Amino acid sequence: MARNTKSYLSKLEDLVSEGGYVVRYERGNFKSGYCVLKENRLVLINNFLPLDGRISTMTELAVLLPLEESNMSDKSLKILAEIRLEKGPSQGEISFEKLENE
Repeated sequence: MARNTKSYLSKLEDLVSEGGYVVRYERGNFKSGYCVLKENRLVLINNFLPLDGRISTMTELAVLLPLEESNMSDKSLKILAEIRLEKGPSQGEISFEKLENE
């Protein structure tokens, strides 16, 4: 499977969405390239990341976030299994950051 395409990014976005999170691209200075608002189940990804950075961020989130696998399609579950096999078990739960109002 081609891993650096817009189509693959779209599949990763669907995977995280099916797992119960809303994915949005916003302008921001997130240290890791993303910010997760745990209470709202919202993932904000730096809008200025290039395609490969977005894909890398989405694969990292797919491993770290507590996704609801019962709502996922078979296709998404297959992609998630491949990512987890490639990345290995997560090193604990993600540390959530909150956005501050400007």
